[in-house]
Amino acid sequence: MRLRTVFILMFCLLSLQIVLSQTRIKMENEGGVYKIPSEVNGLRLKFIFDTGASYVTLPLATAKLMLDNGYLNSEDIFDDLKIQTADGSVVSATKIIIKEMNIGGIRINNVEAVVMNQDYSPLLLGQSAISKLGKIHIELDELVISNSKELYSEEEIEELFRLVEQYEKLKMDVALSKTLQTLFDLNQLSDFGIFKLAMSYTTIGEYEKALIYCKFVENNEDFKSTVLNMMALCYQQIGDNNNALLYNQKAYPYLDDDPKTKYMYYSSVSSIYNAIGNCRLFLENSKKALYYQLLSKKINLKSVIKNRNADKDLMRDLFILGGGLIDDCQLFDDGSYYLSIAAYCGHSQSLSLCSLISIDFIKVLQQNENREN
Repeated sequence: MRLRTVFILMFCLLSLQIVLSQTRIKMENEGGVYKIPSEVNGLRLKFIFDTGASYVTLPLATAKLMLDNGYLNSEDIFDDLKIQTADGSVVSATKIIIKEMNIGGIRINNVEAVVMNQDYSPLLLGQSAISKLGKIHIELDELVISNSKELYSEEEIEELFRLVEQYEKLKMDVALSKTLQTLFDLNQLSDFGIFKLAMSYTTIGEYEKALIYCKFVENNEDFKSTVLNMMALCYQQIGDNNNALLYNQKAYPYLDDDPKTKYMYYSSVSSIYNAIGNCRLFLENSKKALYYQLLSKKINLKSVIKNRNADKDLMRDLFILGGGLIDDCQLFDDGSYYLSIAAYCGHSQSLSLCSLISIDFIKVLQQNENREN
């Protein structure tokens, strides 16, 4: 009898724990569509609960209202993008970050959302918010949330930070990004932590995610130069060359005098101009990149020729200046000279190009024997 009483008490305690770890939110059923009351940066709105939507979605009219009344600001607005709607059509939208949402008393932060470029599209509570709530299910007209996100103890959070250190040492970048993302969702990251989150997403090639977190910390003077350069790289990788150039320009005043830093900068800018198809600026920045590369290695072209220095990065840059990335080498001033150096040093692509366009690289080097650089 006593044992039975103990089991009943244990069952009651377990049931009570489950109930206490749940949040129940009354939803409004309008024609089979559930609407859920929420607050967005303090503004009360009703969203359609839509597990099939990737993002929280706002109509343009609501976003304008929020912007005009201080519920959104310019720092919350990110990039334009194309998204696919439920009917399969592709429409234009603008990505934003909602700093805080309150859903049934559960506060979640830094929620990705999209503003549809239409005044009267529906307000949707999509997975970018739902996934932050914890485990969910629907009972009749109630949304039941198991508040697992709120059940992290201080010891568990400390363990997450220990894992971050471990993953950094082992260079386990995917695991690192996931752990940092969890800490971010729990509002546990400092600016430096957010910077590391952006860096981890860049490392694993998640460039759009990296850009989101870069924008949280791009004005922090402690690592502004690195963040701006990282944003330029991310924009370049996703094919947004205009923003890539813009952020390279923003980064330039923060560059130090290290020739290697300058080399990396001009290499990046030259590759963007190559992608755009601006040969003149491509050449101009490629020459600057070569200059700083030689400076960083404390060598000059004469010593490269003399020693037949086949440094991989150097050969690539000489090949580029020789017209290796465009159809007509003659578009480049002194292109044959740079190409001939690389060919003389045994660079296979340069040798092939010299053969293809009938350049006698030995003769070219002899003609330029007294040239400085």
